[in-house]
Amino acid sequence: MRQVFVYGLAAVAALYCAGTAEASTSACDSVLKNIVVNCGFESPAGTNGSFNGWTITGNLEGGVPNAPTNNYIYIDNANPHTGNADGYFGAQTTYGQTRTDNTTGPLTTLSQTLPLLNNEYYSVSFYIYNSGCANTCTAPYYEYFDAYFDGIFLTAQVNQSTGSGYKLFTFLPGTGLPSQNNGILKFDFVNDDAAFQLDDVVVTAVGPTPEPATLLLALPVLALLYWVRRKKIPVA
Repeated sequence: MRQVFVYGLAAVAALYCAGTAEASTSACDSVLKNIVVNCGFESPAGTNGSFNGWTITGNLEGGVPNAPTNNYIYIDNANPHTGNADGYFGAQTTYGQTRTDNTTGPLTTLSQTLPLLNNEYYSVSFYIYNSGCANTCTAPYYEYFDAYFDGIFLTAQVNQSTGSGYKLFTFLPGTGLPSQNNGILKFDFVNDDAAFQLDDVVVTAVGPTPEPATLLLALPVLALLYWVRRKKIPVA
């Protein structure tokens, strides 16, 4: 069974500390063996950044993402977590745009296909800032984001503030057999009040997941340990 755990690692702590200092590139670019392309939206070097390496589909309010006239989905240079850029996702629900119809969507989807290994645990982390609803969000505003890794649900938040700055999310999901994997890292956004800003996306391999055969071999040992413990604990 594939599982996902929220956890903290020294590498993530280092990434957080790096975010407090001025930098010309994103902190995620210096994370060893990070397989996310353009993890901080800084590529190509020497520019204001781009969505290179990423695919954007779904709700494209404002037209082509990062076009000069798009005020809803673009590369932001005013408030990155680290470096000079972050992804800005402020497309509104249908209700937010027209005050009619759908009050919860459609969603803007940001995705990237990653070269994942089979039966492997991965460290997945990213920073999100909800620049709308400083404290709480109330109707008719609707602010939603979610994240998926290799088809595994990681998190979702509805009408929740991230406070005055970026919030770190960390996970430890595991891949499975080739038939179980799609290799896609995906984020969905919609924001009626302001925008979600995404930065410093990191995915690194941690180690292999236990194979079913290994678990079967361990079962007799676990049963023996349980029996020994039962013999040592008197029954009242």
